[in-house]
Amino acid sequence: MKRVYQLAPIVIILFLSLSLFAQYDEQKTFTYLEATFNLHDKQLQDVLVTELTHYLKMFPNSENASRAQQMLANVYEEKRKKDEAIASYLKMFCLYPDVANVSGNTDALRQLIANDRSYSDKKDWLLGILDQNVSAQSLVDSYYHYLSILMELDQSGLRDWILDECRNFHLQFPKDPRNEQVVQWMGDTYLAKRDYREAVLIYSKFEYLFPGNPLTPTIRYKQANVAYENLRDHGKALEILNGLITDYATDPVIPDALYLRGVINAKELRKYQDAITDFRRLVDMYPDNPKAGDALEQMRDIYEKDLKDYPGAVKALDEIVEKTKDESKGVEALEVIAGLYERRLDNYAAAAETYARIAERYPNYEKAPERLIDAGEICEKKLNDYQKAITYYQMVVDKFPNHEKAEDARKKIDDAQKELNKN
Repeated sequence: MKRVYQLAPIVIILFLSLSLFAQYDEQKTFTYLEATFNLHDKQLQDVLVTELTHYLKMFPNSENASRAQQMLANVYEEKRKKDEAIASYLKMFCLYPDVANVSGNTDALRQLIANDRSYSDKKDWLLGILDQNVSAQSLVDSYYHYLSILMELDQSGLRDWILDECRNFHLQFPKDPRNEQVVQWMGDTYLAKRDYREAVLIYSKFEYLFPGNPLTPTIRYKQANVAYENLRDHGKALEILNGLITDYATDPVIPDALYLRGVINAKELRKYQDAITDFRRLVDMYPDNPKAGDALEQMRDIYEKDLKDYPGAVKALDEIVEKTKDESKGVEALEVIAGLYERRLDNYAAAAETYARIAERYPNYEKAPERLIDAGEICEKKLNDYQKAITYYQMVVDKFPNHEKAEDARKKIDDAQKELNKN
């Protein structure tokens, strides 16, 4: 035992000496990477990408990081992986804007963007970003800005890249309050990849990490939507929606939640009255919400196709007419109302009045004269009311004298007048 004890200091000294030689030195690592890069050996490109990526994760704040990022972009460009090359150059532009060779890198990035068709719809926006001065931003702000650009680009080839960069952000800035948005971006990216279970898992992670966060209602809605639309688990979707609508009754996401719950009740559970209740609540409480018009159309479908309640369908359609600002939807709704009156309710007078209402409400509608003629023909054929028919035909002549249907209307007036004279 005494012998071992005496040797211990020697072992410790030897261990410390070896440790000094075994350190993973940043500068030596960079020198090795640069030497490997300068070989421009295509057979080494894959391993060089891995090594450069590993280096940047280990030493993100090194004075050599900008050059390593440039080398990574160059290797991707040599490999003709344009998405990764663009993402790498963008990262360099955002995180290392003051490096001496930034001009050349920006030029390379501009050329890649200009020559890649998949970026054509966002080319001007992206090139505009390159004209911005981002040198005054802190590193964390620059990294977050970089992530926001990647999300806005929404390139399918960069989704795995985005996930990796989001995790790098967590690694480097674990206490930054914007991590909540970054986690949501990760969930959205998995969703875009059609990795639906992974998306739900990351959305769940958000609630574990940030309980009570203002984004929670939006996250829960996304979970419910994925559960229903993609995983076809309407039970789980309803469970989430019920809690969401109860716990966050005034949140801006509630109109979407009400609409989705109504759709599930109608389409999956055939609980039509429950669906109507949700749609009605949406329309009454949020009349200016874009989903309000959709809710009325859903109500119309339930009344007409599921419940065979045609007066109820007419009421929902009439509400669409009064509330919509979309002329095409208003016209369509009135045409359906007229059809219901004519073919389902046998109320021919109301059908004729509705056709005439189209021309009155939407005089610029290209088929407005035809709808007036439809109104006149119903009066003739279904009601034997030739005088009323003449009134509608005359409206065509008076309101649309140069329309091709005006001459038809004049002939119909003559024929209807002859029928009147017979009596």
